Amino acid sequence: MEHSLVKKYKSSIYKYANNGGQFIVFHVGESLYAVDIFHTKGIVRSTEINSIPNVPKNIVGVSKIRGRSIPIMNLMIKFNQNFDPENLKFVLMVENSGYWLGLLLEDLPKTMYFNADQLETVSFVEEITIERTYIQGIIKSKDENHVTYLLDTKELINSNKIKD
Repeated sequence: MEHSLVKKYKSSIYKYANNGGQFIVFHVGESLYAVDIFHTKGIVRSTEINSIPNVPKNIVGVSKIRGRSIPIMNLMIKFNQNFDPENLKFVLMVENSGYWLGLLLEDLPKTMYFNADQLETVSFVEEITIERTYIQGIIKSKDENHVTYLLDTKELINSNKIKD
């Protein structure tokens, strides 16, 4: 029997089966990550971030961006990477199901189109607990020398909701 998370991610990858898709691609450490362009709401230079008490360590605070108070996530902390806070200069705003999140980035991300044959579900999803599953698939480069991890924005946002 197929794990329900695998089914979920297969169906989300299959939506790109005929036409591929457009993604925002960025580095976190040495790895490449992507989010569906549909879930991105803009990229801005990092502004003042106000700390919030009693939140996960990777939520570094909240920032007022375009009239919204948006929680800011440091993916370097989330994915256990070493970093220099001075290098985190940009905020990629993502939204899913009405919830917004700002992702701190070192460099400006790129918009890229990937063909359907470059997108795959990940077989290791069954081995990962629900709380740690943010990768819904992988995108193979055309030369197959590297992969880009496709992030699930909904899972990223949900992973930081305060649990009672």
